[in-house]
Amino acid sequence: MLKILGRKDSINVMKVLWTCEELNLPFERVNVGGSFGFAKQLDYLRLNPRWVGEQWMDWKQTTLLPPMRTVFLQLIRTPADRRGAAVAQAAHETLLTLWPMLDDHLSRNAFVAGSRFSMADIPLGCMAYRWYGLENVERPALKHLEAWWRGLEERPGYRRHLTLPLT
Repeated sequence: MLKILGRKDSINVMKVLWTCEELNLPFERVNVGGSFGFAKQLDYLRLNPRWVGEQWMDWKQTTLLPPMRTVFLQLIRTPADRRGAAVAQAAHETLLTLWPMLDDHLSRNAFVAGSRFSMADIPLGCMAYRWYGLENVERPALKHLEAWWRGLEERPGYRRHLTLPLT
């Protein structure tokens, strides 16, 4: 029987529960996370080794993407005479607080989800490609982030699909 670890009021767990019902899959659900605790304990993380990567992919989508999109659109896709300098500057200042978070994580990990390349490296690698591809943009020295990104540049899939000019 499938064992689902999570709170019934979690939107992510709701998706799984509903899917199980639609497929007539029997399951057992155990309260984990929130007020029930356990979700960040090592025993749980061992059961869910993708957790770290998933969290970073969520962070990329919900936290990093909005200011990156703003800076990218303003500096790359908006004609110079129509750019919003204040909007771009505010988003850039936010990015100067966000990229160091990933740099700190990468100071302890070779890749986003740990010691091996994983799916989590791809969406964040795409964002790093744009970040490092922006010209005339202030970037602090983030040696772990840059080393990780430089390593991604050596991967065949990166070389084939992420070596285009920013447009």
